Amino acid sequence: MYLFSIEGGDGSGKGLAAEIVSEILQSEFCFTSVETTAEPRRDHALGRLAIDSVRKQTLTPEEEAGLFAADRLDHSHGWILPRLHEGKAVVSGRNIHSSLVYQGIVGGIGLEKAAQMNSAALIPDLCIWVDCDPEIALERIRSGTLRGFQTRKSTSRRLIFKSGLGRDTDNSFPGNWKYPFHSTWGR
Repeated sequence: MYLFSIEGGDGSGKGLAAEIVSEILQSEFCFTSVETTAEPRRDHALGRLAIDSVRKQTLTPEEEAGLFAADRLDHSHGWILPRLHEGKAVVSGRNIHSSLVYQGIVGGIGLEKAAQMNSAALIPDLCIWVDCDPEIALERIRSGTLRGFQTRKSTSRRLIFKSGLGRDTDNSFPGNWKYPFHSTWGR
């Protein structure tokens, strides 16, 4: 079936967007079974390690990227791929595009390196970007309506992305941008 990714900055509304996309896929299209998930996984040891790396800020950007890539690889092949093989569609809040932005650009390891670190993970068939005003996102984070784990430092890092690069995503990730690797999920 198909893997859909919902991307956007922290506080942008990815969780709600994933629910809406799942409902639309089932009610308006031919998808009879749609599963939702999110990355990093809060219910898995690898996901929690990745989350803690952002919270504690003690790892290098490469080490942090490695944890997110490990969680994504395990998630891709251990959870998502079996559902795709069962004929289900999967909607994921975050996927490789988050690593390209947060570790590749914001973290400074570069797009090529971030992509290479995630090269064995599944590539979404469609990525939907949820755009949100940075001030609205910050208010959502501050109000505690998120399941957030951000510290001031990590929240600031996210807002730097959203207020700078985030407003120019059309130029940063044009539709014709080529991945430096190939998908492991055959079409």
